[in-house]
Amino acid sequence: DANPTSTFNVEGCPSTMPFSPSFNAGTTGSNATAAGSSPTFGLTFGRQDREQSISGLQVRMPLGLVGKIAGVQQCGEAEVHAAEADTGECPAGSKIGTSDAGAGPGPHPFFTEGNVYLTGPYKGAPFGLAVVTHAIAGPFNLGNVVVRSTINIDPHTAAVTVTSDPFPQIIDGVPLRLRTVNVSVNRQGFMVNPTNCSAQQVAATVTGLQGASAQVASPFGIGGCASLPFKPTFTATTDGHTSKTNGASLDVKITYPPGAYANIGKSLTELPIALPSRLTTIQKACVDTVFEANPAACDEGSVIGQVVAHTPLLAK
Repeated sequence: DANPTSTFNVEGCPSTMPFSPSFNAGTTGSNATAAGSSPTFGLTFGRQDREQSISGLQVRMPLGLVGKIAGVQQCGEAEVHAAEADTGECPAGSKIGTSDAGAGPGPHPFFTEGNVYLTGPYKGAPFGLAVVTHAIAGPFNLGNVVVRSTINIDPHTAAVTVTSDPFPQIIDGVPLRLRTVNVSVNRQGFMVNPTNCSAQQVAATVTGLQGASAQVASPFGIGGCASLPFKPTFTATTDGHTSKTNGASLDVKITYPPGAYANIGKSLTELPIALPSRLTTIQKACVDTVFEANPAACDEGSVIGQVVAHTPLLAK
């Protein structure tokens, strides 16, 4: 009637294995370091044998290094195709790169190739990635191994952060023992270099299966920013018919020519003395804490106008 248990231990095995993952990332190609150009982005990470298995990855991209979403079909964006990204059956139009993963113990891991697809919104993020590897090793066919990731955009800086779901460790009873992953985002015209030549880095957090994590980074730098032209245009108009009840209007427009130009970092508009703001309007300003939490929660009286921004990077 008893339920005996036994403990199996192997002498010399630590309770927590070491974890020192390798990492390297950056732009490649003939125009890899040219400001405003469209390079290929490459990323490699891995671990040594007898180290903790890799369970996840978060990559924080340099400011200004972004992808051109416009013109790329998003896998699983439409409701009728929502399962595409989960199964790895993404359309060719959503492919933005390739992958190469090595798995298995010993000095010669087994490598299999895969594809990287851009997906629609995922887990609250506006965009996502699906890395799909068709795992076939000799007589073993494990089907599509799909790892999904979120793509989050910082609302203040537009910096991109990519966070993966937990990596699969066992499929159909077969332990994967992931060793090395190479990702190349090489779709023509997709990646866009920044036009700020300040020294930056591609930073990442690699997590291990036993709870360890490692902060890793690769330096990132570009050149040629000073040689880029910078020719934005600025106009400001106001309605000539004003009244005490409705006040005046102000329409400010900043336009930018297409082509290889330096991006706008910020703008400062100084209003003339003849266009003051009403004290009764200023008193209805949205409180900072409310705005940071959810701008939609701001009182209707704080809405003083509208803004529209057009960018070639987004389709909407």
